[in-house]
Amino acid sequence: MTVFCQVNECNRIAQRNGLCWAHVRRRSRGSSLSAPIRRVTSPWSTVVDAAIDLADSDSQDDTNYRRRQWRLRKATLRYARSLGYQRKVAR
Repeated sequence: MTVFCQVNECNRIAQRNGLCWAHVRRRSRGSSLSAPIRRVTSPWSTVVDAAIDLADSDSQDDTNYRRRQWRLRKATLRYARSLGYQRKVAR
């Protein structure tokens, strides 16, 4: 029989004392159990999400377009770092 986490609207499987691992860690840190759990994504899926977001954006709204372009640039750098690439410093 599968037992789920006791926290409202948490559909993760309970691991210890009726709580999932995320809520066990929060309780040990003294954090709020009711705050939503952040979705952890891989660097590549962040790049894909940012690229789709940029493609869907309205190019007429310059501020919004630049913001999404910057988000894609940051996501791409983060992905490159996760593969072991480092920025070369100009001398």
